[in-house]
Amino acid sequence: MGLFDKFKKEYYINRLVTAFKIVYDCGDMAAIYCLREHYSVKELKELFALLKKSEEAGTLQSALRIARPFKEKQDDVDVINWKYGGK
Repeated sequence: MGLFDKFKKEYYINRLVTAFKIVYDCGDMAAIYCLREHYSVKELKELFALLKKSEEAGTLQSALRIARPFKEKQDDVDVINWKYGGK
């Protein structure tokens, strides 16, 4: 992974952290860790495009709560959140 790819990945992570926190009710560090470790740049870009489209259509909250666009299980995120001392 080149330097530019790392910057791109961090950009998408920063844009998606809030949505991840809403879906899993976790802290910042747990959200950042999950997005860094479990997603490629391509997957992050696709998630960002999906959420941006939902936001423009006015269905973002429904997309986050019902569809759960992320692939983690709640229990896994809870363990990571506990490790980082989140909520």
